[in-house]
Amino acid sequence: MGNVRRHSGGTLAHHRGRADNSYMTPKALRDEILRLPPDERLQLVEDIWDSLAADAGQIPVPDWHKRELDRRATNPSPQHITSEELHARLNRSE
Repeated sequence: MGNVRRHSGGTLAHHRGRADNSYMTPKALRDEILRLPPDERLQLVEDIWDSLAADAGQIPVPDWHKRELDRRATNPSPQHITSEELHARLNRSE
């Protein structure tokens, strides 16, 4: 994707092969990302997701998420299935 820079406001700037000191606004960055081919956008999403997973301890979890997770752990829904059951069901439908 070229060089990616971060300025003090946290906005990333994307420069295809250019080494300059200009920065993109969030809207300009979004517009540039949306012009990328689908495979490059998908790779960018994967890279962003991986970076979030690496910093998971720094991502705040809202109290309502915690309460919902506690509720589900205490009272699991009969609609939930294991990943093994999901795979079995998907394999049956092929």
